[in-house]
Amino acid sequence: MKDRIQHFLLDFVMAVQARKVYSAEHPQFIQHGHEAFQQLDGLLQESSPLIFGLIEGELAWENEVFIDLSRRIRSILSVLQDRGIERLVFRTGLKEAELILFISLLLEFQTKSQIDFSDHLKSRGVHHIEAGRLRAPVEAAAGFESEESSPPASESAVDRIMHLIQSLHTESTLDTLELLSRLKQFLQVYSGTRVEFLDLADVRQKDAVTYIHLLNVSILAMFFTSRLGYSTEDVRDIGTAALFHDIGKIHVDGEILSKSTRLEENEFFKIQHHTVLGAHRLLKHTQTLGILPVIIAYEHHLRYDRTGYPRLSFSVLPHPASHIVTICDVYDALAQRRSYKKDYSPKRIYEVMIAEKGRHFEPELIERFFQFLGVWPKGTIVSLTDGSVGIVREADDLDIFRPHVEIIAPEDKKGLIRLREAPPQLAVERALNPYAEGRDYLPFL
Repeated sequence: MKDRIQHFLLDFVMAVQARKVYSAEHPQFIQHGHEAFQQLDGLLQESSPLIFGLIEGELAWENEVFIDLSRRIRSILSVLQDRGIERLVFRTGLKEAELILFISLLLEFQTKSQIDFSDHLKSRGVHHIEAGRLRAPVEAAAGFESEESSPPASESAVDRIMHLIQSLHTESTLDTLELLSRLKQFLQVYSGTRVEFLDLADVRQKDAVTYIHLLNVSILAMFFTSRLGYSTEDVRDIGTAALFHDIGKIHVDGEILSKSTRLEENEFFKIQHHTVLGAHRLLKHTQTLGILPVIIAYEHHLRYDRTGYPRLSFSVLPHPASHIVTICDVYDALAQRRSYKKDYSPKRIYEVMIAEKGRHFEPELIERFFQFLGVWPKGTIVSLTDGSVGIVREADDLDIFRPHVEIIAPEDKKGLIRLREAPPQLAVERALNPYAEGRDYLPFL
């Protein structure tokens, strides 16, 4: 289908180019418009709606980004960008005359007009083509917001990503184009010379009960892969897959998931089976998400030493992306214990995880993970050996135990300290639990 999509896009561009030269009634334009419609009509009979998006100047359809094709159709992409169009949706019921009219309206529309282009289309009788911003999901399922009730424009990328996760959890249409766009926003907002993705203070105040673990693991995976030198596309793809690594747990009874006492054998089996259930569920979405989420959902509890679950009848080494998500998954699961005031400090997490090097975790990756993250991650509230309190602002690659700390108390010691350059007796003594003794310092995050 990808080849047919590209064929339609090229025919569509030819029609637009012809309309730039000829009138709406000219046979040359009509012919090119007819050829584009023939391609589009066949595609809509097979899959509807047909959704295209502009992501960072590149044309995308489902999980495909047409980088090479985008160069060939740069002229039409410029027209769309000038009119603020980031998404094109073609729906079943579209007639040839409607497509012809749409092309004319597209080129005639004044870019400085106060009228929204999508409203302009409807007013002129174009009802089976939508053109607008990458905003709300194209189709809302029962119980999920429609475009009319979508969150306000000020809503952050984090909010939208969480809504998109929910859309797959509730079996509604997954808007892959918007998911790619929001993750790209993450790549932009949290990128820099050190490509940091770990400003989690805002994130942790969202829907902590249901989706915060998925989001944290995705953020950690993007942070880790970016520091490992993966391409922007690979960072985004692994981050997307990480968002759905635990989707199989929606089939597990909530009482089992939240049980604080020892699990019965049958309960533990149900927990383990979430990897298979998740992979099976995601297989239905490979056309939009690709195969990587399936692999990671299935393998994220397989250990480096080939134990773990699901139990296999043959020995297999997990995919490199699964190794990455496994590390991020365990790290956040241990860190989340702090929300229940069972204080699992960052140093204790490091000790527990590094002890599993070569068993649970791929040896080099676990070392690199803590080299980038540090023992005391960015945003950790810490008490130093001299009695001062600070916030970790940056890990130090050369000494994972001695980060850069901004002292916030007492008043006379305020300032940024690079502990690696400080006297050896000055060090992080312990982390302050932000849900308990560190609560008063949360505003400084």
